[in-house]
Amino acid sequence: MSLLKTVAELGVASNIGICYGRNADNLPSPNKVSELIQHLNIKFVRIYDANIDVLKALANTNIELMIGVPNADLLAFAQFQSNVDTWLRNNILPYYPTTKITSISVGLEVTEAPDNATGLVLPAMQNIHTALKKAGLDKKIKISSSHSLAILSRSFPPSSATFSKKHSAFLKPMLEFLVENESPFMIDLYPYYAYRDSAEKVQLEYALFESSSQVVDPATGLLYSNMFDAQLDAVYFALTAMNFKTVKVMVTESGWPSKGSPKETAATPDNALAYNTNLIRHVIGDPGIYDL
Repeated sequence: MSLLKTVAELGVASNIGICYGRNADNLPSPNKVSELIQHLNIKFVRIYDANIDVLKALANTNIELMIGVPNADLLAFAQFQSNVDTWLRNNILPYYPTTKITSISVGLEVTEAPDNATGLVLPAMQNIHTALKKAGLDKKIKISSSHSLAILSRSFPPSSATFSKKHSAFLKPMLEFLVENESPFMIDLYPYYAYRDSAEKVQLEYALFESSSQVVDPATGLLYSNMFDAQLDAVYFALTAMNFKTVKVMVTESGWPSKGSPKETAATPDNALAYNTNLIRHVIGDPGIYDL
């Protein structure tokens, strides 16, 4: 799966970056990856833990780095401030600001995780904020948590989108934390899965940014020429429905698989190339769809 990180904020031009995952075999060294990232002039990178070798490799590059706190660490981070203080002292402070760490994502799609660690996310975020404040970095490093689009109970039409009621007790205080600290709401958007699960209703071209027609939201009259914009607007409408209209949205993952099960006929290298290329062009083109 090729992953992209996009930033889509109200009133702000969008940026493209990459997600640097390391769960694979025969990976190049972090130094080689850093060289490639710089060669491609990529300015934003997301990693899924505070890997010291990666932090060192990205030093003195001016690349803005998002660090992840794995779900497996949430309990320790939520239970004891001392655990977070030690983590910050050992894994962040020795490399900052030489490595330009700009945000920390606490947990990965926790509402979809089998152990359902939603109750640990906000305490962990609060403890990280406390640790950053002690170090004088609470205004320089933003804290949030990335979510799956499944956190919505429905996403189409976008204007009717709402968050699932079963997550409301988790979401409201977390969103209040984001507002207080001017941090974005992070979401992973994959039009591929919506197409895969509803191929009889969704055109492949619409999911790949290649549709010649538009889909209309009957309540607002807004027209969507691709599913990515419709999904993104759905998140904004869901936030508005909870009275959090001012929260910015950061798309922390997107992409298209180049291979899947035999039934996943749309998971091909050509479609992956088309989606990723078109998404980059679309975001860099700043079409203005992100303002509600």
